[in-house]
Amino acid sequence: MHVVLTILKIIGIILLVILAILLLLLLAVLFVPLRYRVHGRKETKKEPEADGTMTWLLHLLRADLTYRDREGVAVIRVCGFRLKTFRFGEKKPERGNAPQKAEPSGETIEEVTPEKGTLEESAQVTEAAEESAQVTEAAEESVPVTEAPKEAASAKGAGSGKQKMEKPLHDGPVARLMNLAAQFLNKVLNLLLQVPGLPAEVYDRIDIIQEKICKKYDLIRKKAEPFLSIEAEHMFWKGIGYLKYLIRGYAPRKITGYLHFGTGSPDLTGWLTGLVYMLLPESGTEYDVDPDFYEAVLETDTEVKGHIRAYRVAWVGLRLLFDKEFRVLFARIRGKERVQAHRGSRRARRKAMEESAKKAA
Repeated sequence: MHVVLTILKIIGIILLVILAILLLLLLAVLFVPLRYRVHGRKETKKEPEADGTMTWLLHLLRADLTYRDREGVAVIRVCGFRLKTFRFGEKKPERGNAPQKAEPSGETIEEVTPEKGTLEESAQVTEAAEESAQVTEAAEESVPVTEAPKEAASAKGAGSGKQKMEKPLHDGPVARLMNLAAQFLNKVLNLLLQVPGLPAEVYDRIDIIQEKICKKYDLIRKKAEPFLSIEAEHMFWKGIGYLKYLIRGYAPRKITGYLHFGTGSPDLTGWLTGLVYMLLPESGTEYDVDPDFYEAVLETDTEVKGHIRAYRVAWVGLRLLFDKEFRVLFARIRGKERVQAHRGSRRARRKAMEESAKKAA
């Protein structure tokens, strides 16, 4: 019995140690802050540059980000060892793969340069070709038009029926009038044949379009119906409150540097200046905003520091999990809302049955 109790005691101690370790890990994930630092620079006629770091639990987990010359590199390290590297942006061609121009050597020059005999032969060949071309051109010009082959005429005449109607057989005015009359009658007959079927096709097309519009409208209304309920309105205002709670916790703790910008339009620059001052948190008292109301310019050297704690997200998640209105809205969005009929007491049901019987009588 003593041995069994000792074994159970050891197992209990091991389970308590494991539970304590899990609890410490959970508390560390929830309350140990994830610190971040971002530094961005932009000068006139230069590409923007940025670098940043994120650390957690005494640099146990670290992420470094660098962006220069339109190319970014992100490195994740665990306990100082590189775990993963990500690259994004425009990739530059490697120097080793760059094409190199071949410099001509003396041997190749000697091989390419032709000898004097070959040059004289090629000149004689070109002169003979030019003479033969001149002879053929003179022979073609001397041939009369009447001796041309009849195949060309037959090829020109072998066309579509429409081309035959457009080109009359005789050059007289009567033939032209007959050709115009035939074309006019052909077009009128085609229009008369198309008119009886035109209204039916139009009405069928309108019915199809109307049916599609009704189906789309019903589908959109069915999907948007949960968001138009009272629960959705209440959750909207609750969501704004939760968002403010998260922004207060995750806003930068310190902002330093300057921002010199301009759009070329005084009205737009003034509106953007007001927006910047409105979005700038209280930690940005040392940040200098210099608007330019005359020229389009963007220069900055900004450094942002802050930290993130996960317990705020966990708290918002728990609030939503135990919120009845959120669960009802989520069930409606998924289309799995439970419809429960209210039975009521026996006396109320009996009274309702009696009233229905009286109305039926």
